[in-house]
Amino acid sequence: RLDRFSKSPLAADISMAITAPRDGIIQKVQANAGQSVPGGAPLVEIANYSTIWIRVPVYVGEMNSLYHHQSAKVQALNAEPGTSARTARPIAAPPTANPLNETADLYFELSNADASLRPGQRLNVTLNQRGSQEGLTVPWSAILYDTGGGAWIYENTAPQQFVRRRVEVRQV
Repeated sequence: RLDRFSKSPLAADISMAITAPRDGIIQKVQANAGQSVPGGAPLVEIANYSTIWIRVPVYVGEMNSLYHHQSAKVQALNAEPGTSARTARPIAAPPTANPLNETADLYFELSNADASLRPGQRLNVTLNQRGSQEGLTVPWSAILYDTGGGAWIYENTAPQQFVRRRVEVRQV
């Protein structure tokens, strides 16, 4: 041991097992195997994804028309039709916004015990809106636009018979 210490004093037979303080996924490794690090230096970053925050950018013009203190329904963008949405509860988070996009952010917390959601994943979030409106609802892909910017849909009036109808798009 004395011979090893005199040749390389930093590798003087000191090794130690390190246990992570919590369960999670390693996001960043900040030290390599065999590297000497000072006491208290971070070795790895560990993220716990059992509960995640969801940031929802909302157009500031619609912010007052939403119940943003109520729960939201969350689904993956590629969710199969008929798949039930998960419920996310609103949380108080630092206020953030994007002035270029004219959006303010709402934050929701969602249990992710199955680890099916990851950071950066895009989701479909449904928020409750104040008041009610009556009107026709059609899939966005069913609306066609003419060269003048007019919006049209085709209505199936009888088997193998369609009628073109002009519509006004209120909201997407």
